[in-house]
Amino acid sequence: MTILEEITDFAKEQARTIVESGKEHQPVMLALSSGGVNLIHMVEINKDNFRQRISGLLRKLDAYAYIYINEAWGTRLVMNSPRAKRVLSGEISISGLPLDDREEILTVMVVENRKSFICWSAKIGYNPEGKRYLGEWEGMEGAIGGRLVLKEW
Repeated sequence: MTILEEITDFAKEQARTIVESGKEHQPVMLALSSGGVNLIHMVEINKDNFRQRISGLLRKLDAYAYIYINEAWGTRLVMNSPRAKRVLSGEISISGLPLDDREEILTVMVVENRKSFICWSAKIGYNPEGKRYLGEWEGMEGAIGGRLVLKEW
């Protein structure tokens, strides 16, 4: 197992612990360099300049990879459906969909500069008492994009 895989597994375990403790999860980035791991606590994220700011920071830290952990809204889209077209065009955001059409998820993005990208996601559910729990992790490789996805810096 590589160091990146070990840190990814640790990050997923910690994220599960935070979600299931009932505490609010705050976005976190781990920047990996030859000098070690830098923890970057994201208090507020300006999605419009995220890529520019983070790429500069990763270059400054001489990072070869990063892991980004964040809660988000997710949905399943049927290609070429009216909803998919509206979401993919930016006409509506996933957070703007009715609650029945979206789900709360936790994502863990793992990116090696110019090499690889994998995103893990797990649904956040609620038991009858209202306590949060995290479902099983699902991995997605390759062509995922968006304002918070940075594949090279």
